[in-house]
Amino acid sequence: VDGDGSEILSLVVSGIPIGAILSDGVESFVASDGSTQHDISDWNSTNLTVTPPPNSDDSFDLTVTATATEISNGHSASTEGTIHVVVDGTVDAPTVDLDSGTTGDQTTGAAAGDEDTGIALDISASLVDTDGSETLSIAVSDIPVDAMVSDGTNSFTASSGNTQVDLTGWNLATLNITPPPDFSGVFTLMVTATATEVSSGDEASQVGSIDVTVDGVADAPALDLDDATPGDQLAISVAGDEDTAIGFDASDALVDLDGSEILSLVISGIPIGATLSDGTFVFMASDGDTEIDISSWDSTGLTVTPPPDSDDNFQLTVTATATESSNCLLYT
Repeated sequence: VDGDGSEILSLVVSGIPIGAILSDGVESFVASDGSTQHDISDWNSTNLTVTPPPNSDDSFDLTVTATATEISNGHSASTEGTIHVVVDGTVDAPTVDLDSGTTGDQTTGAAAGDEDTGIALDISASLVDTDGSETLSIAVSDIPVDAMVSDGTNSFTASSGNTQVDLTGWNLATLNITPPPDFSGVFTLMVTATATEVSSGDEASQVGSIDVTVDGVADAPALDLDDATPGDQLAISVAGDEDTAIGFDASDALVDLDGSEILSLVISGIPIGATLSDGTFVFMASDGDTEIDISSWDSTGLTVTPPPDSDDNFQLTVTATATESSNCLLYT
């Protein structure tokens, strides 16, 4: 006020929240515990800004004190003003980590396991803003139809048009996915973590993906040695006369029908000199060669003719084998 040059002026801002930054675009000051005011006398006071503490939406009051000091005797006089700073909450995108074995937050991950078994998923997410103003939700989408996601307590099975599950409240440490029955191959899951600002409803999300590799496992095929009896019969008796063809059948089928397996049918233990036939194909057992793969035969019209002039009983073994084409695993 006194413009005769006998006074000097200082300007101090106080009440700055710890972690907040005061700046004029050139100079800056970060408030810390025990140091929450700053003399900005030589700052550009027409360009001041204050950045609230990280992730804080708490409003606060700044006190601005202008002090004039008489140079000749040190007398001073001050004027105070208050600036009420209202901080609107803004949502921060959460973190997602899909590979806990790799340092840092990984937004891509991989999982692998056998067909028809639970495959562990490595999923974690957290809020960046931890002041309690935000909530976190986690969802997994693009789940194959008939696949099941579970944490051991909660479970979800995907269906047509419903291939996403909200995992909020689930135990992510025990999370696994069981692929659709008999599936082998690769599919990709999408993981979305969403932070929601409670006060405004604003949302921010982080998206990641997990490639799930499912290794094929052969399923035991069906085998029925007596079509006339309900159910699969694995042991039968047939009878006939010496030197005549004795009929029997042996039907087999794959359980896994997704095209990933191939089926073979072998008859062994054929007596030397006996003849096996389906009416088209014929095999006569000889020393060291007493079994035959009949996969391409008509197994519903089989006959065995005993060795000439023999009335000895004998036992044939019929083996159906499913082979997983992707890795040659067998199941008989």
